[in-house]
Amino acid sequence: MIGTNRGHYGLVALIYMAGNIEKKVSVKEVAEKENISKRYLEQIFSALKKGGILISVKGSQGGYLLSKNPKEIRVGDVLRTLEDIESAVPKNYRIEDISYTIQKEVWDSIEKSINQIIDNTSIEDLKNKHNENSANIYYI
Repeated sequence: MIGTNRGHYGLVALIYMAGNIEKKVSVKEVAEKENISKRYLEQIFSALKKGGILISVKGSQGGYLLSKNPKEIRVGDVLRTLEDIESAVPKNYRIEDISYTIQKEVWDSIEKSINQIIDNTSIEDLKNKHNENSANIYYI
């Protein structure tokens, strides 16, 4: 699994929302605060809603909410929703092919490691890390 801007911006938006959990947020608000194209972010929010990660609220006071607590939303779920890929490497090699050995010993191991990280990291974890990093910035 290789990340794209779509996955990256989706995570940025969800971390922003996790930091503002008490209110509905609009695509416009997130786009402006995080410097993301509003049109692009609308597509991302649509996919996240379809994937069950976001809930939309209609009306003049509408916006988007996380469908679950940020602790329960895994990075892997977000990336799989937005990236729409299983693996970038084909897996139909015969066991006697050199490519089979490379697939098993390299690519499958990399994919397993990535999945372990993203499936054990929540939006809440990323929000907390962001807050820690932001607290360590000193201005002179």
